Amino acid sequence: MRNITKDQITTCKDCEFRHICTDCRAYIEEPHNIFSKPLKCGYDPYTNKWSDWSTNPLKQKVIEFYGF
Repeated sequence: MRNITKDQITTCKDCEFRHICTDCRAYIEEPHNIFSKPLKCGYDPYTNKWSDWSTNPLKQKVIEFYGF
């Protein structure tokens, strides 16, 4: 996983902040897909909007998977 660049990560490859992002990939949105977006990222590069990642209903199953 450590050799994966942000240009290979789903969503990150389209993000304008990918070269300055801290890239916390300890937890990812799809645990079985090593190229999935970091779970704790609340930015959507397609709408240019930030949101609180922990309240996103689409991420609740993954949050349960990791036991948060």
